[in-house]
Amino acid sequence: MKNIGEIPESVVVGSCLSLLSIIGIYAWRNNTGALQDKHGRMVRYGLRGSSDIIGILPDGRFLAIECKREGGRIRPEQKEFIAKINKNGGVGAIVHNTDELMAVLKSAGWKQKES
Repeated sequence: MKNIGEIPESVVVGSCLSLLSIIGIYAWRNNTGALQDKHGRMVRYGLRGSSDIIGILPDGRFLAIECKREGGRIRPEQKEFIAKINKNGGVGAIVHNTDELMAVLKSAGWKQKES
């Protein structure tokens, strides 16, 4: 079994996406980066610093979740993106696991629908 600090970020992202799907929040993986095209030129895609997960809360607010493994560093442009989301009425946060994600959602006023 891996220590918490050894869990890859991709597992944190996948777990958070699964949780959001299970509880009925519309969200998707947001990829950013750069690749070489067939001519060797670097082509950038996605908005630099944007969060790993983008979504829409049931009340219509924008959701941005930056996932980090324990001990993972957040880049300044990622902090800036989260700050802009929160400043403009959305919900942006950095999480390391699904428990932290649930805490973010609850503090934003999300409530589990009763069956």
